This record gives sequence, structure tokens and C-alpha cells, in this order.
Amino acid sequence: MARFFFITLAMICVLGANGFFTQKSTWERMQASLEAQTNRRKSEEINPVLDMFDRIPLYDAKQSSTYKDGVASRAIDGNRDGQYHSGLSCTHTDDNEDNVSWEAKMKSGSAQVAYVVISNRLDGYYNRINGVKVFVDDQFCGAVEYLMGVENYAVKCPPNTVGSVVRITGRNQVPLTLCEVRVLGNDSVCKCNSDE
Repeated sequence: MARFFFITLAMICVLGANGFFTQKSTWERMQASLEAQTNRRKSEEINPVLDMFDRIPLYDAKQSSTYKDGVASRAIDGNRDGQYHSGLSCTHTDDNEDNVSWEAKMKSGSAQVAYVVISNRLDGYYNRINGVKVFVDDQFCGAVEYLMGVENYAVKCPPNTVGSVVRITGRNQVPLTLCEVRVLGNDSVCKCNSDE
């Protein structure tokens, strides 16, 4: 009986040392879930602010390369489904590419841009969005900081940012996957002569 006890105790120690019985993995999962819920709430809180702006229509989307059927136009199709394979609404550039980019023109020609909102992929590879930079023409608006559980990232542009092209650049050697890109601001920018 004592031998059985010591063998059982030894097995428990070995399994415990390998993390089999740890509460840490459960605790980490709970914390990750809580963090995702908190980040999702933060993401939803900005929606009323975004509703104050016009959505500026985009067209003529292009990207630096295309992986399989992840064409550039998917980011402006009005479908924010973050499921790359089943939703058929996300772009995808090639793997192992430097100078990764995506861009589209504003239908109004020129617009004052307040925010660029990017919908992220939801079926895996979520953190590829981290570090993505947003530009309006050559004006830098900001970069995305990946947060677990966040589906939409609103990048705020500096005041009085006016341009005709929104451009998003990714990190080298990391595919750029965008499930929707929305530009918010005021598309009725005055194109007046200073003499008038």
C-alpha cells in the first residue's frame, strides 16, 4: 500500500511539474477573456463618436500584392465579416513581403478626414494588425496597437487632415489582412480660390 502511495505521489509531482495540474492556465484564460471583454467594450464606446462623421466612399482599391483571392477591393465592399475563409470579405497580401501596403481613393476627390476605421480579421492571425500605419495622402494619422478582442480599430487623424487617398502600410514580412476600411470625416471640403 505504501509503495502504491509513493508511486502515485511521484506521478502527481511529475505531472504537476509539467503544468498538468496548474490553476495558472485556467487563470490566464480567465484573465484573457476578461481583457478581451474590456477591450471590446472600449471599442464599442467610440461608436457614438464615430457616428458624428460622414462616411467617405472609397473606390479603386489597390495593394502591394495579393495572396490567393484576398483582393484589395474586399476592404471596401461594405462587408465587415472578419472570417477570411468563409466571409470572403478580407484582403490578404503575400507572405514574406517587404513594403506591404493597401490604398484606396476617395470618391469625393478630396476630403477632411477625422478617423480611419479598420475591421480586423477574426478567425486567426489577429495580431497581424499590430503596428499597421495609416496615412491620408502623405500625412501620418497613426498606428494600430493590437488589443485582444477588439474587432474595429479607429485611428484618429490630426485636426484638419485633408487628402484624396487613404494608405495603410504593414510590417515587413507580415501579410496585411483588412476586412473593411472606412474613412470618416467631412467630404464637402471647400475647394475655393483665395481670391474669392
